[in-house]
Amino acid sequence: MEGKSDGLAIKALRFQYRKGVTEHNFETMPFYLKVLRGFLRINMGKVVWLKGGIIEQPAYLVFYSLIQDKVTQMLGTPLADLGKFEVTPVSKPLEVTQKYVNQQRVALGWLKLPQYELGSIETITPLETEVSPIWREGFMLTEYLFIKADDAEEKGEWTILKNVVELGLSEGSQIAYIEFKAQMGLRTEDLHFHQTQINRKKSSEKEN
Repeated sequence: MEGKSDGLAIKALRFQYRKGVTEHNFETMPFYLKVLRGFLRINMGKVVWLKGGIIEQPAYLVFYSLIQDKVTQMLGTPLADLGKFEVTPVSKPLEVTQKYVNQQRVALGWLKLPQYELGSIETITPLETEVSPIWREGFMLTEYLFIKADDAEEKGEWTILKNVVELGLSEGSQIAYIEFKAQMGLRTEDLHFHQTQINRKKSSEKEN
């Protein structure tokens, strides 16, 4: 379905992640880092990804209908380990954009609408700074997995999180499980991806 923004056709797709064959739902990482970010960068100004939240978990891709064919091609890239997104069209896409305007969503990418903008260029440009200690505050690793750790150590392209609390969420934002681990390895580039979102949230809080 399409919405009109001063005569420009806007579409939105709802993404609900479904678990694959692995124990944990890390399957979305290759999609986020190697497919989605590049797509948002190439189509800057025409598309934005509104991340899923803890309360309302589905994420949304909002875009101008003129890049519909590109979106279809991008979605043809499968997730790892047979994980998948269930993708459904949104009947009122402009209502979805209001969730971001009302600060109920974190945006990745940049969509320039006549009335307002969603996201920013900064969210899809490479980070040149060192990774900050975001692990102590905790962050959503996937739409359903929250990670928090006491400390971390960088080893090459990997960051080793120490004394980890892993909180799994099921649909409806219910706690599915809690696990404690001595350590967990994550690629440093994955932490950069989440740092972008957290830094933007902090900046927004300071402005308010």
